[in-house]
Amino acid sequence: MTITLWISAIVIAVVFVLGPYALAWRSRQIDAMTQLQQEFFSTAQKLLDDPDTPMPVIRRLDVLAHNMEDGEAIRSVFWAALNGELRSAVSNPSREFTEFVEAVRSMRQELRELLSRAITASIFAASYKSLVIGTLIRRVILFAAKRSSEQATFVAASMRSDAFHNDGNHAAA
Repeated sequence: MTITLWISAIVIAVVFVLGPYALAWRSRQIDAMTQLQQEFFSTAQKLLDDPDTPMPVIRRLDVLAHNMEDGEAIRSVFWAALNGELRSAVSNPSREFTEFVEAVRSMRQELRELLSRAITASIFAASYKSLVIGTLIRRVILFAAKRSSEQATFVAASMRSDAFHNDGNHAAA
């Protein structure tokens, strides 16, 4: 009986010590989610206000808005990625997705940049709906973005160094 009391006391102490930190952490996550949701809706409104925004893009914004509020959506994407279902969705896109891609290609650059901001904000906002899976998704996305950025910097540096001989004359590609 004594060991049970000690274990209970330790668990209670851990909860009281770490509880406030966990609440503060979750509060910061909710603040970040709220800011991202505001970013999504303000950016989406700019797209909706522009008469050149194609209907497939407007429909996708509606889906993103609903999925952003649904914690199940981000978990579904995560499990689909683990099961390889996303790969088959990319290789065999639906008619709606194909129409969306074609609509995006037809948009002005300014509208594509707004759409990119809206999509990014909605994905990250949705990721805050799931404590564990959302954290994993954000880490994977940010790791991939950092790695892409580092690779781009390396390639650019390589191109600059390879473009000139040691004597300063331009090298043929």
